[in-house]
Amino acid sequence: MTRILAASILALGLAIPATAQAQGTLFIDLNAVGATSLQDEQTSTYTTTVFSETANATATYPKLGTAPGGVFGAAWVGSFPLGVGINVTRSSYEMTAGLTAHLPHPLFFNRYGDGVGESGTLERTETAVDLSAVFAPVSKGAWVVRLMAGPTRFTAKQDMIELVNTIQSVNVLGGNTVTIRPPDVSTVDGSAWGFHVGGDVGYFFSRHFGVGGTVRMNKATIDIEDPLTGEAGELAVGHVLFGGGLRLRF
Repeated sequence: MTRILAASILALGLAIPATAQAQGTLFIDLNAVGATSLQDEQTSTYTTTVFSETANATATYPKLGTAPGGVFGAAWVGSFPLGVGINVTRSSYEMTAGLTAHLPHPLFFNRYGDGVGESGTLERTETAVDLSAVFAPVSKGAWVVRLMAGPTRFTAKQDMIELVNTIQSVNVLGGNTVTIRPPDVSTVDGSAWGFHVGGDVGYFFSRHFGVGGTVRMNKATIDIEDPLTGEAGELAVGHVLFGGGLRLRF
């Protein structure tokens, strides 16, 4: 992520003519944030035919919560007061999926066994690169206010259930017991374009150094192939974040 930020700041600087840089202000932001994911609960259901009856297995992923993260950014503001900016956010989440299996008896019709269990810890990581148009109604003196909006490039990886493993115990009296075993897990990944909006307020106690707070929302949808069902699925990526940290001004 450090390489991405360095390259992005360099590209930002190269994109601004030297005369414009001399007339504008460069801001560097270093924030610690809490990122609340926009991913709601989602359930995948695999259905097949076993012993001439319908069997199914499900994996339910919980609504993701809030995770600590870091936001590193840069913005150049001219004398208009308009400018451009970039922010890089990386967030990581852990979750446990709920598992079920609904299996027919091999000898008796409509004698189903049901198993309920959980996966181990699953992980999800997201990286968001916000490319912003910036409006700074207050950019001189001690206080600085910046508003931003624009496109966001997301990349994400998530552990997902590939196979719900079971042990089935049956008897000739119609008993049917299903026990969930540790599942097979695979990692899906993808990328997509989305958008963001946000704001930042900073207070500079010297010409170059200050502190500030930020709020930002970004979102997109990444298309994936669900490893449990083999069908098309989606990941809702993005978050609402609040945080603050160091501000540098040049």
